[in-house]
Amino acid sequence: MTVVRGLFKYKASETIVSDHTGKTWRQDSFFSVNAGITTFSGNGMRIVPHARPDDGLLGVTLIRQMPVWRLAANLYRLFSGTLIHHPLVDHGQQASITLDYAPSGAAIDVEADGEWLGVTPVIVTCLSNAIGIVVPLESA
Repeated sequence: MTVVRGLFKYKASETIVSDHTGKTWRQDSFFSVNAGITTFSGNGMRIVPHARPDDGLLGVTLIRQMPVWRLAANLYRLFSGTLIHHPLVDHGQQASITLDYAPSGAAIDVEADGEWLGVTPVIVTCLSNAIGIVVPLESA
């Protein structure tokens, strides 16, 4: 119920999303901008189902502004991994992205994993090979 109430109060923000070269990748009013290195997010959501933890790139999903009824009708797509196929959703992979507010707008709140980090502008990047994983060998 809290999610539904939040949908009615939330306003999309005009955001400029630039790639690692500084070139504008997308500019629009986005409901949400998501970047990750793994398919799954909190509670089993699959907002960036195209993300891979071993390719050194961020999976990026940009949800453009849409009517609240359309958002509510497509919530199931967050869990099925099909959100990226919606016509108002863009996706891709980038080495890093810079998020900035459009000149006509105001700074946008930024959060990661539900924690407020500050406001735009912000650079999101993937640190390739930053985590080492040890896997035990199978016994013969």
